[in-house]
Amino acid sequence: MKRSDSTTILVVDDEPDIQTFFCTALEDAGFRVLAAANGAAAGRILGERPVDLVTVDLVMPTESGLELYRKLRADQRTAGVPVLVISAHARDELGRRDFRDIIRGESIPAPDGYLEKPVDPVVLVRTVAQVLGVQLSPFYRPEADALREELLSRLHEADLETLYRVRNLLR
Repeated sequence: MKRSDSTTILVVDDEPDIQTFFCTALEDAGFRVLAAANGAAAGRILGERPVDLVTVDLVMPTESGLELYRKLRADQRTAGVPVLVISAHARDELGRRDFRDIIRGESIPAPDGYLEKPVDPVVLVRTVAQVLGVQLSPFYRPEADALREELLSRLHEADLETLYRVRNLLR
């Protein structure tokens, strides 16, 4: 089975904060990640190097996610690259029509997956790993990180007696 650290993901999203969020979540899981702010920039990256999966936001300036998706499927070099559509506009006027067109798979094959924003980083990473059939690093343990954060928060609020008891338990 392929490992995440030998896999390259291209994140295509026009919102810098979301792009950073997705890239960080995927990098933390061991993936190599490239980013593009729109379909045109993604096309330039894909012309320079192959990737193993592309995440595509539907509503973007310059070239929409639907336009990019159509180009990916029409190009022999990228037709087999898995695509994960990620959108906040699947149900509103901005993206409902594009989403319907892309999911139906009538004129082009349906994408390999779909996530609706806001996206939980664990769900994003697991969906990408599942679509690619890759094994995540054994060091990727988001549940452990969440538990550590919760415990640290509770420790900051604990009285001195509780802190001593916790320390003794950990010994």
